[in-house]
Amino acid sequence: MVESRRRGAAAQRGRYLFAGAVATLVCAVIGIALNVAGIAEWAPTWPALSALLLLGLGLFAERQRRPRLAIALSLPVVLLGAGVLGVALFGLRGALSPHLNSLTALPSNSAAGLLAAALSLALGARARAQRAWLQVICTLLAAVAVALGTFGLLGRLFGIAPGIGWAAVGSVSVLTGSGLIACGSTLLLQRALGRDGGDPLQRASLLPALFVLALSLGATAMAWRVSAEAAHAAQQQHFEHQVQQLAAAIEQRLRGYVDALRGAQGLYAASESVEADEWQRYWDQVDLRSRYPAVVGVGYAARIEARERGDFEGAMAVGRRGGFRIWPAGERERYFPVTFLEPAEGANLLLLGYDLGSEPARSEALQRAVTRDEVALSGRIAVAGSAAGDTEAGFALYAPLHGGGRRDGDPAFRLLGVAYFDVRAAEWMQLVDSELRNSLRVQLYDGDTEDPAQRLYGDVAAPAALRSTSTLDQAGRHWRLVAEAAPEFFAANRSSTPLSVLLAGLLFSLLLFAIAWLLAGLRMRAERLVTRRTAELERSQRAFRALTDTANDAIIAAGDDGTIRYVNPAAARYFGYEADALLQQPLTLLMPERYRAAHTDGMARLLAGGEPHVIGRTVELAGLRRDGSEFPLEISIAHWRSDDGAHFTAILRDITRRRETEQAMELQRNELARSNADLEQFAYVASHDLQEPLRMVASYVQLLARRYKGKLDQDADDFIGFAVDGALRMQRLIDDLLTYSRIATRPVVLRDVAAAECVQAALRNLASRVQETRADIRIGELPTVRVDPLQLSQLFQNLIGNALKFSGDEPPQITVDAEREADHWHFRVRDNGIGLDPQYAERIFVIFQRLHTRQQYGGTGIGLAICKKIVERAGGRIWVESRLGDGATFHFTLPALEPAA
Repeated sequence: MVESRRRGAAAQRGRYLFAGAVATLVCAVIGIALNVAGIAEWAPTWPALSALLLLGLGLFAERQRRPRLAIALSLPVVLLGAGVLGVALFGLRGALSPHLNSLTALPSNSAAGLLAAALSLALGARARAQRAWLQVICTLLAAVAVALGTFGLLGRLFGIAPGIGWAAVGSVSVLTGSGLIACGSTLLLQRALGRDGGDPLQRASLLPALFVLALSLGATAMAWRVSAEAAHAAQQQHFEHQVQQLAAAIEQRLRGYVDALRGAQGLYAASESVEADEWQRYWDQVDLRSRYPAVVGVGYAARIEARERGDFEGAMAVGRRGGFRIWPAGERERYFPVTFLEPAEGANLLLLGYDLGSEPARSEALQRAVTRDEVALSGRIAVAGSAAGDTEAGFALYAPLHGGGRRDGDPAFRLLGVAYFDVRAAEWMQLVDSELRNSLRVQLYDGDTEDPAQRLYGDVAAPAALRSTSTLDQAGRHWRLVAEAAPEFFAANRSSTPLSVLLAGLLFSLLLFAIAWLLAGLRMRAERLVTRRTAELERSQRAFRALTDTANDAIIAAGDDGTIRYVNPAAARYFGYEADALLQQPLTLLMPERYRAAHTDGMARLLAGGEPHVIGRTVELAGLRRDGSEFPLEISIAHWRSDDGAHFTAILRDITRRRETEQAMELQRNELARSNADLEQFAYVASHDLQEPLRMVASYVQLLARRYKGKLDQDADDFIGFAVDGALRMQRLIDDLLTYSRIATRPVVLRDVAAAECVQAALRNLASRVQETRADIRIGELPTVRVDPLQLSQLFQNLIGNALKFSGDEPPQITVDAEREADHWHFRVRDNGIGLDPQYAERIFVIFQRLHTRQQYGGTGIGLAICKKIVERAGGRIWVESRLGDGATFHFTLPALEPAA
């Protein structure tokens, strides 16, 4: 019967997988057809279609129980989803090569859903997916795929969060969302019920969990929609406010230009007449170029009646090369020829004499300014462009100029002409608040309509979700301002609240689903858990018993009454008892008499809440065997409590052999110290006693060399030379040995001494060698240290002498300095000599060790060994850093007189 039920569940599972695979593949096939037909609004991207195809085929592979094929089909989808999410998360889209742009066309939410579905398919395809924790993960991943598909579908169908959330054209398509729901629902059922379809209790517990998931996802969708609409309303409000600020900025900027022309009105009102040079000085003082950079030219056009034209042209032609004429030609009632113009250069020079009233757009504004006696704005006109010979859209401002008296009825008060600005509209708009413009696409038209022929300024247009139009009343004329939200605006004002609500709701829904699913099957899981825990506890107890019974160290457990509750076989062997004979016996049975009173007092103090003395530490005490003999023990004691009181556990180790070994080693150390002292004394005495006979031998051999050199044959001379050289080398060797032994045998006389004085003492001893090698020795700032001054001088003399000896072909350059490091001084002696191979950095400090033959460099090989002995006796260390052919730096440290701050 059980087998029959299992076969039925497997068949049902196969039907679920077949239906899900077919639904997923149908969504993919329809999407391919829409793409081929060119219906891009409803068609998924090609990466999404490829992923749906692979997932549908993967479901078929799992139905056929081919897990490796299912995993192989899902892995490309995992890589695709993870790659798209990584690019979106870290902003790497611009760094990708062009041939990968088609992959990044996959929306991030689609990528997340496809990734969740592919992971659920891959992780659950193997038989080991029966593990509970992996089954839960696969189920949650499938639920994530369903949720993302559902929300993407809702966002596309119902327009949730346009321009903010997932309702954009480039978001989850209808078919991608449907495919995710189909694939994810199939995987959700499979992973929740298990490979064999699950037992009846498990299937029954899944239904209420799915019901809870559906309710929570519905509530999340409603909350998501409300928050998205609120975010969109806030975005719309901010957009309108920004457009209003832009309109105010445009009006404010134009008002500044109007005020500048009113300054020209004041100039004419305050003067009997204004000449060209005065006009130039005025606008130079205004700093026209920097304060009004969009102005092509600022000019003065005199008001000339038709009868005055000839006289005016004659007067203006005086002193002008080429004369002066009003143009364009034609009879008019009155003229407004350009008389003065700044800056007087380039294309502006060609405008002199141009009748502003001859151009309809200018004439209308000109008449309005004269009739209403106020600054007037012209319609769209063509002005000189930035490049020579070009023209571009612009506008003009006209201000009437009066002279000869006051405005209030003075007969001398008359209209002299107009002052005007010609302004490039595009450049003028660029000067309006850039922070506002950068997040908006702006179109500015002359008039009340969006007539392309009357456009003054326009950014590159593109479809936008937010658009605003307004009419500006500017100096008697209307401007049409059209503003659209640019991508920068959406980036700066995107609300994270809808996405946060969505993610929080999704996580909460998944959590509720998991809780409901777990609680619904709690009884079955609890029973299985109790059975498994009981078996595990029994195995653990057996393992612990085996561990303690086979341990080499003794283990003893006791209660708060001081009686033994457990001993392992090792403890019984240590003390010479049977294990059962020790149970319920007092711990004091195993202690020498001298420890028992302290043990009793310590137990009482600890149980009363006092501080422990030995618990938590490792101590060495003595144990008492059954035969009354004592033996040393290393004891570690732990204290713990349970419902039945306090407990103590002690781990004991017999350290008899270790004590015997320590005693033997102590005897060897003492014997070695005595032997070393004898050897040092012997070396001192031997080298001292050898001095006199060796000095006599050397003296007589040298006497032979002086007296008989050249009187015997060549061989005799060579033999005598060898004897002299050997005697002298032996004498130097004994001297160095004597010095080396004195360092260890003579008492150290410590006193505060300036290191610089010791360096100078060493240099005096080396003066002839320094002069002979022409050495350049530089001494830095050196501290005062507490050492034996003679030994410190010897140390510097050996190190500097080494640098002089191994200097190579160049004159030696030697530097001695020091710096404070923590609680010691770090000395350095640098040279530019021949250096040494780093592999010999330790060997050179060993006595009698040389790196060169005596024919190359003299010496006994003891100097650096002496240095090492001096430094180590002073409490420091010495080392060398060098490369062959690149000089050497000898380092040594000495304790500082005072601790570091």
